[in-house]
Amino acid sequence: MNYYDRKLVTVICEAFLEEKIVELAKKHGIHGYTTMDARGEGARGLRDGDFEYSKNVKLEILCEEMTANKFCEDLQSSYFEDYAVVVYLENVKVLREDKFN
Repeated sequence: MNYYDRKLVTVICEAFLEEKIVELAKKHGIHGYTTMDARGEGARGLRDGDFEYSKNVKLEILCEEMTANKFCEDLQSSYFEDYAVVVYLENVKVLREDKFN
């Protein structure tokens, strides 16, 4: 069985940014992602989703390292200063190389 190195990019952000971040990902050639509701507390307080403005989402993206780096650079310059956004990257191995370019 062959395994291929990829990056798992996880983005946790205010829900209203989801569409914009997905558009940014597609601009970088990322064609797939997984999204889910997220709750928690951090520097900007409790984000429990009780009110529309306090909802968070978590997006997970698998892609090549170069793509992940460029996407994260754009994400940082576009959203970090004004919005609650957390991003982290992990090294992962995938079985289907062609699915995560």
